[in-house]
Amino acid sequence: MFGEVTAIHQLLSPSENSPRLFMLAWLVGWTLGGAFALAAVLWQLAGREVISVSAATLMHRVEAFGLGWSRAYKASEVKALRATEYASNPFTSQAAWFPPVTGSGFGPVAFDYGARTLRLGAALEEAEAKLLVEKLAARLPRRLGEV
Repeated sequence: MFGEVTAIHQLLSPSENSPRLFMLAWLVGWTLGGAFALAAVLWQLAGREVISVSAATLMHRVEAFGLGWSRAYKASEVKALRATEYASNPFTSQAAWFPPVTGSGFGPVAFDYGARTLRLGAALEEAEAKLLVEKLAARLPRRLGEV
């Protein structure tokens, strides 16, 4: 925090020797790093994934303390919903320590969506993932030709 305040002070009241462009770049990097660290701490304290299914949509929400983001997938485009092997031990899988901000996330629940394979449920163990897949599959619309 001290570095952040000092950089802001130097930008707002520059001297002739003040490297303004460097300070601005440093401040942006420092702020992004701090935001990432704060998000990781909030995720570890109260992070959760919420997965819901309707006739038209599979919704994946990532949140901590009620703040977060949602991704919606057309239920008719969800294919090959499955439970996969995934190391959920927090000491061997440090990816679960951070919120799934980018990419497909981590976890043993996987499905194909277009040309991508998406993963959910980073904190689930294998048996929990299988149970979740059964419950989700029962609510997803069945496509023609499936048995």
